[in-house]
Amino acid sequence: MTRLTRLLKTTSFRLALMYLALFTVSVAAVLGYVYWNTSLLLARQTNETIEAEIVGLAEQYRSGGLSRLLRTVAGRSQSPGESVYLLVDPSGRRLGGNLARLPQGISSDPGWVEFKYRVETGDGVQTHMARARLFALAGEFRLVVGRNIESLRRLDGLLRGALAWALGLTLVLGLGGGILMSRNLLNRVEAISAASRSIMAGNLAGRMPLNGSGDEMDRLAASLHCKIGRAACRGRVWISVGA
Repeated sequence: MTRLTRLLKTTSFRLALMYLALFTVSVAAVLGYVYWNTSLLLARQTNETIEAEIVGLAEQYRSGGLSRLLRTVAGRSQSPGESVYLLVDPSGRRLGGNLARLPQGISSDPGWVEFKYRVETGDGVQTHMARARLFALAGEFRLVVGRNIESLRRLDGLLRGALAWALGLTLVLGLGGGILMSRNLLNRVEAISAASRSIMAGNLAGRMPLNGSGDEMDRLAASLHCKIGRAACRGRVWISVGA
């Protein structure tokens, strides 16, 4: 525990933590940007698909009135797909569409709405989410045109999970790398300190440990050896006091 405490207090570990924090923020920003843009793109595509459905239904309503709109909605409701339709009379009674009734909690005001509805699948009845637009027609009739967005919700959950895993792995690997780097540096510092104490205690055969890389730790060890042992220091990986 004492060694671990010293390890966590080293400058190299603190620098590694600073780098890890910066790197994690950068990764989170990039992944968040990708997630945000992906969500916006999928939502925009859904809205554009619904708008295209609405344009076609509006044309049918203008050319043939409510009866033609009803026939068109009934025909489209028979086609398999993700589209949802519902046409109701002023009392809320279903006239046509593939929704059983107006979803609970939906306001009578026209506009975009999201709601849950029940879908019969091969695995039984399931609850899905839909996004739609609600229209008020002449005579207080109401029309709902939308899309099943359950697959989009699942994709959103997968993206969120991937984002969380990516950040978690970044933190774990970053902390592991910081501890490993700090441990190696601490081992070199302790070796140099031990050699210094040995030489100062009179062990003239003592040598400063160098690994030959020429890095700052090698230069520090060589400088300490020169000052403590007063010996020549050029071009040697292991420096002897008696040299």
